[in-house]
Amino acid sequence: MKRLIFLFALVAVISASSFAWAEDPLARHNEPSLKQRYDAFAESLDNRQLAEDYPGAIRNLDSSEQRKQIIGIKTLAATDEPSAISQLVPLLDSEDHGVQIMAAQAISGLVVRHELRRRDKSQLDRVVILPPGPNDLDLRPVS
Repeated sequence: MKRLIFLFALVAVISASSFAWAEDPLARHNEPSLKQRYDAFAESLDNRQLAEDYPGAIRNLDSSEQRKQIIGIKTLAATDEPSAISQLVPLLDSEDHGVQIMAAQAISGLVVRHELRRRDKSQLDRVVILPPGPNDLDLRPVS
């Protein structure tokens, strides 16, 4: 039940951020444009630093063993580093359904925790996410 609520919260946060601040609403449905935006986003992340800080986790992601891949996914999810997203996205196409689910949950968690940093603390009776500031990482390409 907690996972279902978490998933709905994630979808709401991503949908709200994608809809509210989209430059061109039609671009959200143009697959080549979306892929280009995601690729640019992924290239902007400091993946080298992540690989230096967590070499074992990266090795585990490349393993053929489900157990090792899940350990790698959990390790990267625990870092709270948005750069881990680009390492986890390829696992969404894994042949192993369990790995797909764990990768999706890890990405969801990273996005939600990152977006909730912009929560409007003056409205504690509800969750209000402020628009990204000039120094905030724009996660719309992940949506």
